[in-house]
Amino acid sequence: MASEVSICNLALANIGDAGVVTSISPPDGSAQAARCEVYFPHALRVVTEARDWAFATRRIALADLNNPTGTWLFRYAWPNNCARVLKILPPGSTNASEPTEDFIVEVDSSVGDRTILTNTPTATAVYVEYVTDPTRFSESFVTCLVSLLSSFLAGPLIKGVAGIKVGEFWYKRYLMDLTVAGAVDGSQHKPQDGYTPASVLARR
Repeated sequence: MASEVSICNLALANIGDAGVVTSISPPDGSAQAARCEVYFPHALRVVTEARDWAFATRRIALADLNNPTGTWLFRYAWPNNCARVLKILPPGSTNASEPTEDFIVEVDSSVGDRTILTNTPTATAVYVEYVTDPTRFSESFVTCLVSLLSSFLAGPLIKGVAGIKVGEFWYKRYLMDLTVAGAVDGSQHKPQDGYTPASVLARR
């Protein structure tokens, strides 16, 4: 079962660092743990945003801010801990495979955060959540996270041209792992044969 510490130690081993960390929150006092404390959260967010991870996909009824624009009829609050909105679904939709309603993401200065603009009333969002509990990560996600973290740690811990080369190697490996993860994770998103979207049924 993955943990922050196990992921960091795998990344350190990848770049040939003999150090073993025992804690990064707070760091255990080693140089390796100090670097992992800095780079682990960033790597986690980057990998989360890179794909529509099945384990991190959520659905939520959006909160209407009652502050539409001249172009869009509804403005909704950004879901808590949301990395990326995948689609907006209409009322009555029960299948996340339904095509999305039109929407855009825009920062609203009055609330100081991203908001979702759409013409869909009582909208539901399907989105990717920032998951911080490593026990919930899929194995393909862990593989990608370890590779990306390895690329981030190489320069600070190895230094010089050698560190740059190792970092470049592991970043390329991360991109390869992400492609493989796409095939594995994508198999968990299967539309129903003969499925008719709720928005289409409503117009019949």
